[in-house]
Amino acid sequence: ILIFLDADMVVQEDFINEHIKSHENSDIVLGLRYDLDKKRKVVDQKDKRESYFIICDDQINNLVAPWVLLYSHNFSVSKEAFDYVAGFSIYFDRWGVEDQELGYKLFKEGFRFSLNKKAIAYHQYHVTEYVNKLEKKTNLIVNCKKFYEKYNDSYILKFFGLDKKVLRLEITDKCNNRCEICSNIEKKGSIITKKEIEGSLDLIDRDWKIILTGGEPTINSDFFEIIDIIKEKGFENVEIETNGRALSYNSFCKKCILGGIYDYSVYVFGHNEEIH
Repeated sequence: ILIFLDADMVVQEDFINEHIKSHENSDIVLGLRYDLDKKRKVVDQKDKRESYFIICDDQINNLVAPWVLLYSHNFSVSKEAFDYVAGFSIYFDRWGVEDQELGYKLFKEGFRFSLNKKAIAYHQYHVTEYVNKLEKKTNLIVNCKKFYEKYNDSYILKFFGLDKKVLRLEITDKCNNRCEICSNIEKKGSIITKKEIEGSLDLIDRDWKIILTGGEPTINSDFFEIIDIIKEKGFENVEIETNGRALSYNSFCKKCILGGIYDYSVYVFGHNEEIH
């Protein structure tokens, strides 16, 4: 049995035994991942894949595509199965999806997946070494395209959202509203800078739609410079997700239109279900 664990993970004493036990009836075993904060306390005792687990009542082999749940931070596989599909592919030379592609190969060959919620690994808090967040996004898109082209499976295209051809750029985490129900309120650290946009959009096909979002993107001091950069790179389809406050100023609207921005998504929320 081969157990894969990211270098920034810590585990419980019975971690290995839990993986071994699950291999009595499975070829691939997925464990859980919980995130730790700076004080090594669990942030939220819920795996990010929990919605999938609920759908299938933890019987992940019954899912249409259990391979989408395979992440290399915590899983095990029989050496026989791993060798049979020739392990991880060297086809991907950028960040992302090589673990799910391994899961895809295993699934297509009929190997069995299972989930063990007692095989828990804890992800330690650390500052990311991957400074350019947009480069990480675009590298992932390139690898997803390679994944699809290798197998020509439309499910791959849809799962990774490549069929929609949309790239969302969070250009600020600040907002000029203070909505208590805002879903973007905890997006600290995910911000794409003007410098990143200048250097990392070239990998994306020009028929993709670029959505500027946040926070409230219109309050970014580089807002119009960012639009100019995107347009100069040949992206014609650009949309702004906004609360609409800046659009109440004619001069701002005029500058947007002259900059080639014609699509706006304006969101208005209510603080309770009746008003919303």
